[in-house]
Amino acid sequence: MNTQGGSRRWVPALGWVILLAAPVAPAAVSMEGEVALDYYVADVDSEGFEFVDTEFYVERVANSSSFASGPLSLAGWFTGDASPAGEGTVVAEAPIGVIPGSSSRLDFSDVVPADDATPGEYYVHMLLQDDDFPGTYEDSRTLSPRLLWRGGLEAVGPLDVFSNGFGYGVSVDFAQLRNNRFDASFTDDIALTLYATHGFGPASSGHTLCSVTVAGLFAGDARNQPGFDCALADIPNGEYTLHLDVAEAGGRGGYSTLSGSDVRFVGGRIDDGPGDGYVYVSGALGPWSLLPLMALGLAGVFRRSKS
Repeated sequence: MNTQGGSRRWVPALGWVILLAAPVAPAAVSMEGEVALDYYVADVDSEGFEFVDTEFYVERVANSSSFASGPLSLAGWFTGDASPAGEGTVVAEAPIGVIPGSSSRLDFSDVVPADDATPGEYYVHMLLQDDDFPGTYEDSRTLSPRLLWRGGLEAVGPLDVFSNGFGYGVSVDFAQLRNNRFDASFTDDIALTLYATHGFGPASSGHTLCSVTVAGLFAGDARNQPGFDCALADIPNGEYTLHLDVAEAGGRGGYSTLSGSDVRFVGGRIDDGPGDGYVYVSGALGPWSLLPLMALGLAGVFRRSKS
């Protein structure tokens, strides 16, 4: 699903209760503990069309009343100001279901397809809503930092990763690093993070391989061939897809992810091999494993020359 969600106005549930003079006592439901929302490009098809997902997490959804709640759901709600009550865009919703009175739902998480928001800068809110009362919410959390969606820092591909140092390090190349900010601001330093996942997904679902920090950029500026070298962290053996995450360090410059080749990671290393742009491990007799054999051979040559 990659259509634009409509702009709506959300009000606290109490507002509708007052307006409607509802005689039934509502359940008192709320979000408690950690609340998180991740909004990211989850997949890209063969024609370059991108699909967006939203990942919801709430540590505890509590119903403190003696009444069962209505059918509950979470909504990702993007607005232009800090208050969730007002005009905005709902990008995704995740159903929770009914919670009996005086009980809770623990560690709720769900990943759902999301609408692709219009490029811009947003306050991001998580809304807990009773689906029997559309346009209202029972509880809300405003998350930080603000999201600069498709309008901030961008890495322009293709992403090329070449092994060096016998596969324990890599050279990372891509065409351009851009600052697409809409204002005239200079970014803070920019963090470039190479990570690996089993397919597409956010960096939190995979393994960080290495990260470097480079100087910031003025809005509208670009830096050509901003590649870098780095040593790789050791990750579990397996086949992965490489991605480059670009984010303003400690700022609001947004972030972007550039996806690259598939790799196979074995024994703490990768190295180049045959294939169409892919990276493979060469096998058990890699360069390091050949060093003892080379040393023995050189020692034999040295003894024969002495005799």
